[in-house]
Amino acid sequence: MTQDLDELDEQLQQLYNLKARGMKLGLENMKKLLAELGNPHQRKGITFIHATGTNGKGSVCAMLSSILKTAGYKVGMFTSPHLIRVNERIKINDQEIDDAMLCKYIQKVRPFVDAIGNTFFETINAIAFQYFADQKVDYAIIEVGLGGTYDSTNVMVPKIAVLTDIGLDHMHILGDTVEKITLEKCGIIKERIDVVTSNDHAVLEIIKKTCEQKHARLHITTASAIPTNLRGEFQKRNVAIAEKVAALLSIQKSTIKQGLLDVNWPGRMQTINYESHTFLLDCAHNQPAFAELAKELRKIPQKKIVIVGMSKDKDIKTCLGYLGDEKQIIFTKANMERGAEPEELVQYQKGVITRNLEEALEKARELDSNHEHLIVVMGSIFLVGEFLGIIKQEKSVLIGY
Repeated sequence: MTQDLDELDEQLQQLYNLKARGMKLGLENMKKLLAELGNPHQRKGITFIHATGTNGKGSVCAMLSSILKTAGYKVGMFTSPHLIRVNERIKINDQEIDDAMLCKYIQKVRPFVDAIGNTFFETINAIAFQYFADQKVDYAIIEVGLGGTYDSTNVMVPKIAVLTDIGLDHMHILGDTVEKITLEKCGIIKERIDVVTSNDHAVLEIIKKTCEQKHARLHITTASAIPTNLRGEFQKRNVAIAEKVAALLSIQKSTIKQGLLDVNWPGRMQTINYESHTFLLDCAHNQPAFAELAKELRKIPQKKIVIVGMSKDKDIKTCLGYLGDEKQIIFTKANMERGAEPEELVQYQKGVITRNLEEALEKARELDSNHEHLIVVMGSIFLVGEFLGIIKQEKSVLIGY
């Protein structure tokens, strides 16, 4: 057993070391790697659903996975980034790929990865395609890592492309306007497929034009009244997308409703009781998500203590402006290279500075000595993952795109 664990640790470390290669947008190296593996993304019998957007795409993927699983299908799901363990990125019927299987696939792809020079994301993406093909899934739901056109996921032809709400994020890579970002994300739209989106106004016009050029069938959604176990008014737009996609796949309405009540998607307005304190976790990390979460927090009458940690490449000033109603804010830094220093965060909003999450939690527990507050952990998926790692007593390996 010890030998197996040592081998697993070694294989995982080799995988994590690929982060040193950085991020390389483009499909050439991904296509080379998949060709070496026999092009698992072209395996007959798998129906692909491809999802992009600024916010909500992970939630929609999780909703669709639950719906299709409820309908009796074998469903693969690839999402990113992960909260605690890299295994979270690759699931079949909501079960993470196990350590031994992941180790096997790392060993299989490593010679090709070394020869081609693939990145971490390309490698884990290729492993997902291979795993889904080997396991003969009926559906594979694939979330874009970043953008669309040049993202390594954009190598297969989906039956349906999903574009959730698009806003400003990753502007240094995707473009400095919503229009430029939308054009990049429209790259997942292929010839004569179905496209489902919740966008409107200028963004919708760009999507419409792309669909016309590709002869794709566009389906526009707004909000749905079907309940889901995921909290937040904003989830109604995501539910509407999932409902429409499921309908296009001829899933019965009763199955859709049941599937939406059984969604497993941690870190999205998730409530957890830990050490006699109540926590609310949310991965809001950009301007649109901060705005939506701030609306939800205003609906909660309970006194709040807000722990915030952000990545330094975000619009920090605008994001923190949405927290003006909050009286007790604790700024901290996730254990990651891209984390903004709390001294920078406090320039834009009043709060207490802490060096790390554990110190922030200690301060929050001190302020909540009477156990009457709701302690909110937000600002970064990495901070939320670190918190979940603490309460599960697992080390969170923080890897981005």
